[in-house]
Amino acid sequence: MTDSKTEYLHTRKEYSIVLGEAWRLGTVMSGMTGLSSRHWHGAQMFKKLAAHSQTLATITPSDRPGQEFWDYSSMCAITRCLIEAFYAFQYLGASTVSEDDWRERKALYDYHGYLRKVQSAQEMGFETPERLKTSLDRARDEMSRVCTQRGYSAREISDRLKKPQAFLVSDSKQGEALGLQAAWVRTMRDYLSWFVHSLPASIHELAYFEAASSSAYDSVKILLITASGYLGRANADFVELFPQFKAGAIDGSREVGLFFWEGLRGLGPDALQMPPTPRA
Repeated sequence: MTDSKTEYLHTRKEYSIVLGEAWRLGTVMSGMTGLSSRHWHGAQMFKKLAAHSQTLATITPSDRPGQEFWDYSSMCAITRCLIEAFYAFQYLGASTVSEDDWRERKALYDYHGYLRKVQSAQEMGFETPERLKTSLDRARDEMSRVCTQRGYSAREISDRLKKPQAFLVSDSKQGEALGLQAAWVRTMRDYLSWFVHSLPASIHELAYFEAASSSAYDSVKILLITASGYLGRANADFVELFPQFKAGAIDGSREVGLFFWEGLRGLGPDALQMPPTPRA
């Protein structure tokens, strides 16, 4: 077994510990009632993050018999979705903004989401479904109502409705507030998007598992280290929201998750060489 494969499988083992804790948290809170809107949306975003994390574990290479093919493009796509879910969780669930600020965030997030879906359909030449048009109209009305209650002028409301993305807190700014370098957040996002759309043959390797190159193992290891860091931080923040679930944590999961998270802090835009993985 090559050094790259050994290191990769070790990283995958550590990732599974962090993922296991995420599923434990998502399971124990299922069916809870009486949640505030902020906590409910935070829980939903956390579940979405956990689901993407599970998908990444499923499609990345392992030593399981029968898993023969690699698809780096799909791995990057799922990692990008995972990161987007993490920032949505931070934006709507884990943040400590006031209730008024949270309601504006929620209205802005929903309106931007529906508007982006409508615009995507139009760009592809599809007719926008009536149900989606109705959802967009409702989200626009809610955005206007919330902004009016907050005392925004007609011009300010118009600006938010024309370009809602300009008023959302960006991933890079959220990452920076959490201790990551904004430039690294943007670089990682661009790195993932590039592989999703370009499929370079040197990395997008469809090969038998045992025949995979060292560079391919190292490339997938980057994704698992990044995912472990984001998921480890989300696990810790979720317990802050629901401290009653702290008991029963999987042994070592918090330490491993935060080890990966701390490893991501301070990385610059040229640092796609990831930090080391924890040793048993």
